[in-house]
Amino acid sequence: MLHAARHQFGSGASTTETLLSRCLAELAAIGVAPNQCAALLAKLAANELNVVVLGEFKRGKSTLINALLGADILPTGVVPLTSVNTIVRYGDETKIRVVHQDGNTRELAAGELRAYVTEQGNPRNEKQVREIIIGHPSSWLDGGVSIVDTPGIGSVYRHNTDVAYAYLTKADAAIFVLSADQPIGEEERAFLGRIRKHAAKIFFLLNKTDIMSQSELKEVVDFTSHVLREALGTDVQVFPVSARLAIEGKIGRSDTLEWKSGISMFMEALKRFLLEDKTAVLTASLASNALRLVAQAKLNGELEVRALSEPLERLQEKIAAFRGRKKEVLITRSEYGLLVGAQIGELLKEVIEPDLEAFKGPLAVRMGEQLARYFGDCRHLSSSELEQALEDYVKESIRSAFDAWRSEEEAKLSSKFTKVCQRFESRVNDVVDDLSRYSSELFGVPFQPIKVSSRWETESALYYKFWNEPVSLQILSSSLIRTLPKVVSGRLLLRKAQRAAMESIDTQAGRVRYDFAQRVEASMRRFKESMLGAIDATVQGLEDALQRAVELSRQSAVTAQDRIHVIVERRRALCDIEHRLEQVLGATHFA
Repeated sequence: MLHAARHQFGSGASTTETLLSRCLAELAAIGVAPNQCAALLAKLAANELNVVVLGEFKRGKSTLINALLGADILPTGVVPLTSVNTIVRYGDETKIRVVHQDGNTRELAAGELRAYVTEQGNPRNEKQVREIIIGHPSSWLDGGVSIVDTPGIGSVYRHNTDVAYAYLTKADAAIFVLSADQPIGEEERAFLGRIRKHAAKIFFLLNKTDIMSQSELKEVVDFTSHVLREALGTDVQVFPVSARLAIEGKIGRSDTLEWKSGISMFMEALKRFLLEDKTAVLTASLASNALRLVAQAKLNGELEVRALSEPLERLQEKIAAFRGRKKEVLITRSEYGLLVGAQIGELLKEVIEPDLEAFKGPLAVRMGEQLARYFGDCRHLSSSELEQALEDYVKESIRSAFDAWRSEEEAKLSSKFTKVCQRFESRVNDVVDDLSRYSSELFGVPFQPIKVSSRWETESALYYKFWNEPVSLQILSSSLIRTLPKVVSGRLLLRKAQRAAMESIDTQAGRVRYDFAQRVEASMRRFKESMLGAIDATVQGLEDALQRAVELSRQSAVTAQDRIHVIVERRRALCDIEHRLEQVLGATHFA
C-alpha cells in the first residue's frame, strides 16, 4: 500500500492502511477465514497509484519528473523527446526495462534509455516499444506510487499525442504541466477535457517560472487560473514551479534553490492527496469486508456456545433444519455461478463486438482518404522509398487509431463489468446474510449483517502485430512494381498500401477482441472464485461450529466448558479487532 510513502511524509506509523493490514493478519492468525483475509491483504498491497504527467511538448515534463525523483534519470533536451510512456516505480536500485509490443522484455543500461524513449533514438516508435519501466529508490514511490512520463501533445509527431491520450484511463491522479513562457492554448484546453473524465485528481503546474520577474509571473498565474476556471467551472490551484531549479537544488543539496523552485508547495499538496484521498474508498471497502468476517466469526462462536447448551436430540433437530436451508443455498450458489458467467460473457456481444464494427467502418474510409492525401505528399519519392513511407504510415496510423479507441472502450467495458459484479456481489451478500440470520434465529443468537462493496478491474495484455517479413509473392510483387514507370508504379503502390490497410484493420480488430475476451474471462474467473468462496466459507463455518457442538455434547461437560472458554477468549480478540476496524472506517469518512 502507501503506508511507507505516507510515513516518509511524516504522518506517523498508525495509518489506516497499516491498522487494517494488522487487523487482517490478526484475523487470519486466530483462524478467521485465512484465505479471505489473504485475498483482502493482497488487494490492499496491490492498490497502486498512477500519477500521470501530461501536457504539451516542451513544457518540461521529464525535467519535472527528474526533480521529483531527485536524480537525472529521464532524458531532457530542446526538441520533442518522449515518444513512449515511461513508468517509474520504486526499486531498491535504479534499473531500466524495456517492454516491447510483442511482450518481450530486456534490461537497459542507463546510457541506452535515450535510444528507446526519444524521437531521435526511436522515431515513430520503430522499435515497437510498449513502455519503459524504471525502478528507482525514491522514498515517495515506496508503497505503490508510480509516476508516468507521457509523450507531449501538439508536436509535429501525431503518434505522440495518441500515445498520451491512450494512457488516460490508467490515471488515478494527473500532473498537468503548463509553461510560464507560453499562454495555455486551445489544444491544451481540449486535452484537459479528456483528462478530467479519467483522473480523480488533477494538479496544475506552471513550469519555467525562473525566466520571469515576480510581476510577470503573477500576471501569468492569474491568466492561467482564469482560463482553467472557465474551462472547468471551478477554481483550481496553480503551482508555479521551476523544474530546472528544483533538480539543481536536489542534486546540489541546495535548500535555497529548492525553495526558489516552488516544488515544495506542490509536494505538500501531493502529500495530502496520498495521505487523505487516494485509498479512502478502497480502505473502507476492505474494512467492511473484514467486519463481515468478524461478524460471521462471532456468530459462529455464539452458535457453538448456544448449541452446547442444547439437549443432544434437540440440537440434532436444529442441525437438520440448518442443513435443509444450506441445501437451498448451495443450489442458489450453483445458479449464480452460471448466471454471472453468462452475463459477463454477454459483455463481448453487447459492447465490444458492436463497438468494434462501428469503429472499423469509418476507420477504413478514413484510412483510404488519408493514404491518398499522404501519397500526394510523397509521390516525389523513389518507388522503394514511397513503398516504405506508405507502409510506415499505415502501421502508425492504425496503431494510433486503435490506441485511442481502446482507451475509451476500456473505460466503457470496465464500468459495465463493475456493475455486473456489484449486482451479483449484492445478491451473494444477501444469500450469506439470509443463511446466517436463519441460523441465528434457529438458536436465538443476535446477528447484524455488514454491507460491503468492492472494486473489480482488468489488466490488458494486448500488443500489436503488423506485417514484418513479406512473403515471397509480396516480394515479387514489389520487385515488379519498381520496374514500372513512376506514374504507374506509384498508383499500384497506393492500391497495395490501401489493401494492406484494410487487412491490417481487420487483423487488429481481431486481436483487440481476443484481448478483451481474455481479460473478461480472467476477471470473471477471479470474481466467481471470490463470490462463490464467500458462500462456501460461510456455509462451512456454520457447519463446523454446529458439528463441533454435537461432538462435544457427546463428551464430558468439562470438555464442553473448556471449549466455551476458548470461544469466549476468541470473542474478546474479535471484539478488539472489530473496534479497530471501526476506527479504520471512521478515519476514511465512509463509515
